[in-house]
Amino acid sequence: GQLVSTGGGAVLDPDNHALIARRGFVVYLRVSVAEQLERLARDKGRPLLQRPDREQVLHDLAAHRDPLYRELADLTLDTDPYTAADATAQLVVKLATQWQRQDLTA
Repeated sequence: GQLVSTGGGAVLDPDNHALIARRGFVVYLRVSVAEQLERLARDKGRPLLQRPDREQVLHDLAAHRDPLYRELADLTLDTDPYTAADATAQLVVKLATQWQRQDLTA
């Protein structure tokens, strides 16, 4: 009965990965590197991206993490074309039709 928003690196730890897979209905809010660069253009609060090669850093992170996210995801939403409000509306529709995992306590 809880919504948990993990940090991007949570799936890197094998124990976290296993726990998430076993106990959660996982939604992967996918965003391309190009869109991340646009959204984070003025962000100064992410230490990993406070470097001149931030695009390469994002590509490297995506190459490593995307397969893990896809493996875990019960539902994936490509958020590139949406505002936050529109992505939320799309997610509500998808959840209404695709939220099918019942036994999350095993």
